[in-house]
Amino acid sequence: MLKGLGALFIILACASFGILAERRIVLRIRALSSLLPALEILKSEIADLLTPIPEAMLILAANTSQPASGLFSEIHERMSNETTFSEAFYAVLRDKGIKIGLYEEDVLQILELVPVLGRYCADEQANKLGTIIRRLEELKEKAVCERDSRGKLYKTMGITLGIVLVLVTL
Repeated sequence: MLKGLGALFIILACASFGILAERRIVLRIRALSSLLPALEILKSEIADLLTPIPEAMLILAANTSQPASGLFSEIHERMSNETTFSEAFYAVLRDKGIKIGLYEEDVLQILELVPVLGRYCADEQANKLGTIIRRLEELKEKAVCERDSRGKLYKTMGITLGIVLVLVTL
């Protein structure tokens, strides 16, 4: 009885590693899916309406879905506390980017906006935003392919590892 229960716990623990690996990919897709429309809105606000950065952050916080709205809300909040946009943007993405599911390469792509936003003319800012949006779309497509091809593999490998460990210990 105890051996059976122990075997079940080993299999479940190993299976959870596979499930968590797939979950990480799903969170990345969710974060990128939330940020891409937000960056499109930011591009429109800057290029078409010439909205100042602090006001644009407030608009994004109010009109985008989570987790992007949380990021922009915190950026706006930090800017209200006499922090520059560049410092706030960099700090929030460094602090929260990985926590919401972005990978390091996603964060680095977005951080390329720091030296451009709010410092150059609207057209240059819109061009840089367009470039970052295209790169993030490519990263999202890769993540979707990875989820489709490796998601089931991770789960299966976790369960298989659990079964192998049980067989070895018996």
